[in-house]
Amino acid sequence: MAKEEYKVTETSVDTRHFYIETTDKLSDQDVREALLCSSFNVNSKTRFHTESGAQGWIGYEDTDYGDDSQVAWEKV
Repeated sequence: MAKEEYKVTETSVDTRHFYIETTDKLSDQDVREALLCSSFNVNSKTRFHTESGAQGWIGYEDTDYGDDSQVAWEKV
């Protein structure tokens, strides 16, 4: 029997929720750098320092998982 191969891609939209505690005014770049420091452990706090000198704490709260995934596939 011949082997069949398919390429399958599933796409959905998840929304992650974080909070940041800082005394510094943050730029968009600062927020993006802070996100890279998050541990993704619920209710955790991780210290962050950005290249511009901003610092503080970032925490991960939870994720709302997308419920309308789209599937695309093709035979290869």
